[in-house]
Parts: sequence; C-alpha cells; structure tokens
Amino acid sequence: MWICKLVIYSLLTGFVAAQICEVPYNRHFHGKHIQGKLKQCCRGYRKLGTTKLNCVPICKNACSNGKCTKPNECTCNVGYVNLNRIKSNRCVSYCKGCNHGECLAPGRCVCNGGYQLDSKTGNCVPQCAGGCPNGTCTSPNRCSCNKGYTLNATTQVCQPTCEDNCQRFNGFCAAPNRCDCNSGYVLKPNSKTFACQPVCKNGCKNGVCRAPEVCECNKFFQKDADKNCSPICEGGCVNAKCTKPDVCECRPGYTPISPNVCLAVCPSGCKNGDCVAPDVCSCHPGHSKLDGVCSPVCEDGCENGFCAAPGYQMDIENKCIPVCEGGCENGFCISPDKCSCNEGYEMNTGDKCTPICKGG
Repeated sequence: MWICKLVIYSLLTGFVAAQICEVPYNRHFHGKHIQGKLKQCCRGYRKLGTTKLNCVPICKNACSNGKCTKPNECTCNVGYVNLNRIKSNRCVSYCKGCNHGECLAPGRCVCNGGYQLDSKTGNCVPQCAGGCPNGTCTSPNRCSCNKGYTLNATTQVCQPTCEDNCQRFNGFCAAPNRCDCNSGYVLKPNSKTFACQPVCKNGCKNGVCRAPEVCECNKFFQKDADKNCSPICEGGCVNAKCTKPDVCECRPGYTPISPNVCLAVCPSGCKNGDCVAPDVCSCHPGHSKLDGVCSPVCEDGCENGFCAAPGYQMDIENKCIPVCEGGCENGFCISPDKCSCNEGYEMNTGDKCTPICKGG
C-alpha cells in the first residue's frame, strides 16, 4: 500500500514529465524512525542498467524502425512514419501514394493482387488480363469497353463482334465483322466462305494434318520417335529398316537371310568366331584375337605342341628354351646359337668351352 501512496504523491508533485523522481519514504527499522527521499524512475520510464540510475522512456508498442523518445511516443527513422500518424503507434515504412498496396520499405510499394505500381504517381493502378484492349481497366479484370466492342463476361476483355461465327471454322473475330484464323491455322484455299485448316510445319507425309502440328497417320503407318508417320513391318526388322509396309531394307554391311532378318557380313570370314557386326568377329570361348584372327588359347602351355618363336624349343616343363645347333659342350645355351661356359671353363676360338688350366 505504501508504494501506491508514494506513486500517487509523485504524480501530484508535478514530476511526471521528468525521468527521475524523488519519492519520500517513512520507515521504522530496528526501533528507529527513518525518513528520506528515494530517487527512482518516474512513471513511464524504466531503469537502464544495475548501478547508476539511468531512466529511459517506455513505449507499450515496440517502435520498430524508430526510437522511444517519450513515454508511449515513438520518433521514427528517416523514411518511416507512425502508423495512422499516431505517435504511440509503431513506425512503418513510408511510400508516396501506394493506394491498393502495401509499403514494405521506404519508397517501396508492393501492390495488391490485380494492381500494378505507377512510377509517376506512386499509386497502384488496376490491371486487366490482356491489357484491356479496346477499353479502359476500371478495376482488376474489369473493363469498360469502347464503342463498337462488347465485354466478355468470362475473360473481362472487350471483344469485337462479327456476324459470322468465326470460332466454328477455327478462327476468331479480329475486328468488327472481320474473321482471322487461329494460331496454327491458315485460310482454306479455294473456299467461298470463311474457313481455316490446320498447319503441320514439317508436313504430314503418309498421313493427314488433323490439328496444328498433329499428324494422323494413314493405314499401315505409325508414329515414330520423331513423330513422323513411318511404315509398319508386322514381323519387325532385324538389322534392317522398314522402308515400306512389310518391306525391310538391310543396313550397310548386312545381308538378308529372310524377309525380316539381316545378318552382318565379314568378307574375310570369321574362323573360330561369329560375325557380330560388319567385318567384326567375336571369338568363340577358348579363343582370342591374334593379328585379327581368332586363335586358340593354351592357359597351361602347349604340351605336345610347338614353340611359336624361331630358335626356341619346348622343354619338359612346357617352357620355351633357346636352341644352340652345335650344342654347348661344358656349357649351356643362353640364347639361340649362343653358349655360356660352366664354371672352370672358357670359350675358345672354336666356340667351344675348354677347361682352364691355372698352371698353364
């Protein structure tokens, strides 16, 4: 209760506008009567920090983009104003004009849906789908049509009127009583009345153009990957191309073995292998390419066979060793027709190993 009385007293003393107020107090402490004045932040201010008495104003609403300079009074930064021009309100971005929009940052107006910013006035002006040709856009997607045009209730676009039914023949009313063809259509030649026909830019070989870029294939033809009408070969074409309905034509390097199947040709043959592509052999198991020919492979050597390199022969371990035609007496053959002497022997002029006599 005494705190409430002190606050009421401070209000009556006229210190409301000050930041620091002196509030008298009257207490009893250990049998003693103590009187004095207590300094504290006035109403509408709060203490900043824990030591020195520093009072700052309090604003119930966060100023945002401004500073609380007096109790419940925001001073806004440059480019900002108090909401609804009330000083106790927060600071919001300021934009010139910006009707039918929202000011998201100083000078940056973002218009509501259906409106677009006019840089000259800063206001948001209504927009109509298609730009409201032949009329004036009075509100989003709502046009006021010029004389001679009528408003389409669905698209809110001012459209000319034609006595003929242009849409029935793939067209539209481009101007009062003037029909033009829709996109993808052209005027039908030699027609006495208005009529449009579809166009297929790449033509429609083996078919009929039913709609823009839509080709309907004739009988015995079907759409390929390129959306062209290609002939159908019921049995398919192996290594060949279907050039006409049920007619296969072999690709280069292939020869026909039946009306629908072509096999690759290897002019040099394909011994110990199969011809898998023009002049390309795939060796049978146990064979590998050697100088372009499929030759057998002996993984464990060639027992009871022969050595391919000249000047060598197979030993008992199926290894190829060099051969010296004259033999290597008291030595061994290290390469075809070249001997190396055993220890204690030397090569004489006759290409033979003779013993070495140390005493002569």
